Amino acid sequence: MTVAEMKKIKDFQMEIMDEVHKVCVENGLVYYIIGGTALGAVRHGGFIPWDVDIDIAMPRRDYEQFEKFSATKLDGRYFLKNYKNTPKYSYPHARVGIKNTQLYDKLQDINPKEEILPIYIDIFPLDNAPADETLQQKQSKDINRIRKQKYIKHARCYRKDFKNLYIKKILSLLLFWTDMNKLNAEFDAVCRRYEDVDTGLLCSMASHYKYSKQCMPASVYGKPQLIKFENREYYAPEKLDDYLTRIYGDYMKLPPEEERQSNLELFTKVVFDK
Repeated sequence: MTVAEMKKIKDFQMEIMDEVHKVCVENGLVYYIIGGTALGAVRHGGFIPWDVDIDIAMPRRDYEQFEKFSATKLDGRYFLKNYKNTPKYSYPHARVGIKNTQLYDKLQDINPKEEILPIYIDIFPLDNAPADETLQQKQSKDINRIRKQKYIKHARCYRKDFKNLYIKKILSLLLFWTDMNKLNAEFDAVCRRYEDVDTGLLCSMASHYKYSKQCMPASVYGKPQLIKFENREYYAPEKLDDYLTRIYGDYMKLPPEEERQSNLELFTKVVFDK
């Protein structure tokens, strides 16, 4: 993927983010930039230079409201996808995409059923986590069990290794009668286990980071604060240093060059608005 294409993708992602920010502000919904997006904002003033990604999180109540509002509040140029409105959707969180854009998977030939994605941003729910460590471990175990089932069911191959592909396809047959949407609904139910309990802890359970790393005092997220991101301002956790230290440790230290990998490496080309 060329530098010009990556620049264009970033522009589209910020266009989506501007719309999400606008809808949240106008409707009193809370969101935070998280993960590499928050890290990029602090360390680089915007996108991590070698990556293209925008991730945000919302407290569960705001997340659910945003999902409901998306059909009527988002400009017609954008759309929200989740397991509730998209059959066989394999992700545990929502995405907002931009119409007439497509990201083509470089392994499409060995993953023919893989959905062609639009340019998008990820939206994760933040859920209450129990204070008791035993209950945390149980919830984490249940989440990992469902995540493993979803991984097997999805049967996506990440390299051109046909032996690996056939093994994955065979394993996926073990879950032939298991519906992906039901797995997503079960995943949601586990995440929402303590939604009516003020535990004082929040966790982004749909994240690829470990549960134990994501589980932190709700005060870390706290009152959203505006922070510069490229030539915009978006909302970030109140105690941003605590958040980034929890996730990344010494977050201002750059990783070795060999570890600076783009999340776009899975894609071979991109089609923009016509």
